[in-house]
Order: sequence, then C-alpha cells, then structure tokens
Amino acid sequence: MATRKYNLNKKVDNVGSVNLLYITSSICENDWISALHSHPFTEVFFIKSGEGSMIVNDLEIKVGQNDLVVINPLVQHTEISKKDMPLDYYVIGIENLNVRDKNGDSSHTVLHFSNDSFTVKDSFTNILFEMQSKDQGYEDICQN
Repeated sequence: MATRKYNLNKKVDNVGSVNLLYITSSICENDWISALHSHPFTEVFFIKSGEGSMIVNDLEIKVGQNDLVVINPLVQHTEISKKDMPLDYYVIGIENLNVRDKNGDSSHTVLHFSNDSFTVKDSFTNILFEMQSKDQGYEDICQN
C-alpha cells in the first residue's frame, strides 16, 4: 500500500469546532492487510479511482470512482480493494464532526458523485497540495 500522510497541528480555538486533523493519499494494493478499526474522530474517504468495498460494522458497501464515504467516530471500518482495480483515494480525519444519512443512520454516509463533478476531488487535491507545500498560512487555508 502506497500512502502519504500529512498531519495538521493547528486547530480552531473555539470549543466544539470542526478541526481537520490530517489528509492521506493512498493506493490500496495487494500488499494491504485489511483489518477493522475505529477512530475517536470522523474519517472522510474520496475514491479517486478503482473499485472495492468499505466494511462498516457488519455491512459491506461497494465503492468506486467519485464516491465519498463518511465514517463517524468510533465506527468499526476498513477498506477492501479489487485486486485488478486498486482503490486510489484520499482520507481526511476530522474532529468534532458527525454526519447522519437521510435515513438517520449515524455510522456512515455514502455519496455518489458523477464523473464530471470535480469540485469535491479538487478540494481534497488542494488540501493535499497545501499540506505538502506548507507555504505561509497553509494551516489556516486547510482549516477553512
């Protein structure tokens, strides 16, 4: 698994404010051993390409290009990639965020974007660029 992770140390000072913790860019290749795990914060996955599944608690969710998956805090999850179409994705860790889907499910939310919907992908790409370059003010840009 090829992974690049960038942590953001500056947080918004207001109590209960949503805070970006990190961004990761990963390719889930054949060397990845998938294991259920959880975090005390929310993770948001954006699938750039490939196909596979997200396991959320006991549920298997098929995912592919342009899917956005939100996993809420303390929810068991892992990703599984198709061997011939490895998942290439971004993940951001966000503190103080909890999302419910339209049915009221509080474990996860999945949004499917069309192929011409670049705004979401561009947002992740821009955050990664800012975190890599660390130009003056990058922490404020990423938090906002």
